[in-house]
Amino acid sequence: MPESEQDLRQKGYIFEEGVESLEDCVVTCLRHIGVESEVVETPKPGFWITKKPPKTMVRLTGKNVDEIRLQKGRGSQNYSPAEIQLWVLLDKPLAREAKKEAKAKSKAIRQNKKLGIWGGKLIDVEWVGSRIADYLNQDMELRMKLVDAKEGFDHIKIKPGGKSAVDIKIVLGDDHVTAREVVIMTDHFSSYDRIAKHVREVVSAH
Repeated sequence: MPESEQDLRQKGYIFEEGVESLEDCVVTCLRHIGVESEVVETPKPGFWITKKPPKTMVRLTGKNVDEIRLQKGRGSQNYSPAEIQLWVLLDKPLAREAKKEAKAKSKAIRQNKKLGIWGGKLIDVEWVGSRIADYLNQDMELRMKLVDAKEGFDHIKIKPGGKSAVDIKIVLGDDHVTAREVVIMTDHFSSYDRIAKHVREVVSAH
């Protein structure tokens, strides 16, 4: 059963004094597992003209994941699934081959599906895609850890996120990010940071 906001408060993970946004919630949860981070803002071009709020993100210290960005989703009329985006930033632009190799998507493997279509017991998480998928599939310990973490995501998608970044998207099965998803993400952060480590190794080889 999903935990209520009150349950999360009692855990002491979030909603401490001064925690006002989901980005603040990410920082608080990461601090509980010994990861240093801070909320930063990047004003968009034309910010003062359009009056749109600046883009906020959480910047981490000393991890393979450099930034966490929350794509909070859109309403049902223009549906977009919510995502927790883990960004790996690089010192140089991605080479053409690296862009091709840094693409993958997780696939849930289940036993005893109803009518062979839905439900069933989750037994593994495999990867499909380019070279990074091969790396991730060879890490059996990571795959088993992702089985434990599977309640917190619908699927994970890896792709280049710009000239010098790779975006690891934790795609949720709902249309908005809540504190519950943030807590689950940080509970399994070591697994996601391990994915980022493999990503960095693959793209840095070029």
